[in-house]
Amino acid sequence: MNTEDPTSQRLTELEIKASFTEDLLDQLNLVIVRQQGQIDALLHELRQLR
Repeated sequence: MNTEDPTSQRLTELEIKASFTEDLLDQLNLVIVRQQGQIDALLHELRQLR
C-alpha cells in the first residue's frame, strides 16, 4: 500500500522524469560534440581536396 500523499507522489514522479531528461540531454550533447568533430574533419578533408 502506498502511504505517500498525492502531492508527494507527484513530486517524486516529476523528480524521476527530470533525472531521465537530464540524462537524455547529456547523451544528446555528447552526440552533438561527436557530430561537430565529424563535420570539422569533413570540412578539412574537403578543403584538402579543393
